[in-house]
Amino acid sequence: MSAAAQPSSADAERQAWPRVAVLASTDLLAEALAALLARHDVQATSVDGWALGRGPAPDVLVLVADADLLDEQVLGLKERAPGARIVLIVAEADMSSVAWAQRLAVDGLVDGQTGGAELSHVVLRVARGRRVFPATVVMDHPTARLSARQRDVLALVAAGRSNQEIAHDLTITVNTVKFHVRTIFRDLGIHNRVEAAHVWTELQGRAHLMG
Repeated sequence: MSAAAQPSSADAERQAWPRVAVLASTDLLAEALAALLARHDVQATSVDGWALGRGPAPDVLVLVADADLLDEQVLGLKERAPGARIVLIVAEADMSSVAWAQRLAVDGLVDGQTGGAELSHVVLRVARGRRVFPATVVMDHPTARLSARQRDVLALVAAGRSNQEIAHDLTITVNTVKFHVRTIFRDLGIHNRVEAAHVWTELQGRAHLMG
C-alpha cells in the first residue's frame, strides 16, 4: 500500500470512536443530547429505542430515565442490544437512583444537571469497560464525616478484629480504640459491630461503583 493510500491517524481515531446511541422520551431531547455529545468529541446519534437491532449495534446506549421509564423497558433494551453498555441520565443522582441502577445492572449513572463535557467523559469511560457512578454516592454517605483514622478503625471493626488487635495493628492504645469506636457508633447511628460491618460493606460497594 502506498503512503497516500494508508489511513491517516485521524481516520484511525475515528474508527476507534465508540458508537453511541441516545434514547429519550422525545426525539427533540434525544437529538439535543446527541448534538451536545458531538460538541465534546463523542459521535452520537439519536435513535428510536424500539428500532434497535436494525443497524450496527451501539457500543453505548445513553438513556434518559424519566418518571415513566419502567424496569422492563431497560431490560428490553439490554436484550435488543446485548453488547451495548448503558448509561442512565436521571433527574437527580441520589441513593435511591443508584440502587435502582444497580438492580438493573447498568454501567453508568449521570445526574441530569451534568454538563456536556462530564457526560462525554462518562460515556467514553463506560465505552472502555468502566462502571461510572457519581462521587456523591460516596461523599453523601454518613461515613464521609469520619476522619481517616476513624475509617481505619471502622474497617478493622468490620473485619472482626478486637479492640486489642486494632490497637496493635494501628499502634495506638486500647483506650484510644474504644474512644474511636464510641465516636463512630454515635456518628453513624449504629449500636454494635455487626451494624458497623454492614455499613463498611455498603461503603466499599459504593466506592467500587465510582469507577
